[in-house]
Amino acid sequence: MVIGNGLVANGFEMYKNNDQVVVFASGVSNSNNTDQAAFDRERDLLNDSLSRLQTQLLVYISTCSIYDPSMQSSLYVQHKLAMEKLVTDKAGNYYIFRVPNLAGNTSNPHTTLNFLFNHIVQAIPFHIWKNASRNIIDIEDAVRICNHFISSDKNTGRIINIANQYNYPVVEIVEKIERVTGRKGIYTVIDKGNTPVIDITEISPLIHKLGINFAGNYLDNIIQKYLVPHDL
Repeated sequence: MVIGNGLVANGFEMYKNNDQVVVFASGVSNSNNTDQAAFDRERDLLNDSLSRLQTQLLVYISTCSIYDPSMQSSLYVQHKLAMEKLVTDKAGNYYIFRVPNLAGNTSNPHTTLNFLFNHIVQAIPFHIWKNASRNIIDIEDAVRICNHFISSDKNTGRIINIANQYNYPVVEIVEKIERVTGRKGIYTVIDKGNTPVIDITEISPLIHKLGINFAGNYLDNIIQKYLVPHDL
């Protein structure tokens, strides 16, 4: 069963008719959200899902924003930590996967790539934090790594970081989008920002085993895959 209908839920679509796995992917999708009603909806839906669990494996999708110093005190991160605690307190059989910025086919304007792409091609002014970096992973790669743990169904009851081994400076991301679109963004660079430190020790052996290569042109390939097909 998959609960949700956004980018993450679509990525885990193969579990839609699986009675033994419940993928909870119906969370707040905008990390800048401050609407308490949206947080309450996720909490209520998660509580309802937890109350219905029997022996199924619950998969909760959380966030690597927990490791971003600029986000740690945000309502979004505090909410996600509270949802993780609900899962650890009430689910007997679970995985919590913390994911970073996901790249995929989505109309969500709040993803890092969509936000930057839309502002650049629509000539909307925006700010860039000079020292900020973002961890970006293709939804397909994130799901492949998660699937390894789900299919093994061993040593559950863990929180696992599913992330790229590299962080990309936001300035670099903007330059890459500008290059492939042929558009120049209208932005102001502000001397702020930082880099999240995400421990991926647990998934490192899987990266090579699954044939995932984060080096080289990984980000360029993602931009070509998910952004270039859009109408410019």
